[in-house]
Amino acid sequence: MNTVFEELTKTEELLKLVAEETGKKPELDDSLESLGIDSLDFVSLMQAVENKFGMVIPPEQYTNIDTVRDIRVRI
Repeated sequence: MNTVFEELTKTEELLKLVAEETGKKPELDDSLESLGIDSLDFVSLMQAVENKFGMVIPPEQYTNIDTVRDIRVRI
């Protein structure tokens, strides 16, 4: 079980990663579309997330990811 600190750290790391990928300062409830992420950028972002957090998000779950928070709940 992760501590609150570990969960906050993951959230901060994800926000930083999304910022690096988009050049924008994201909030958890920002849609990926509002951050200018198109389908190719999305695949690149998901690969970066998987590499950063050492896990795999099954591609069939990609259709359910619309916001930064949607990514966060999967890591």
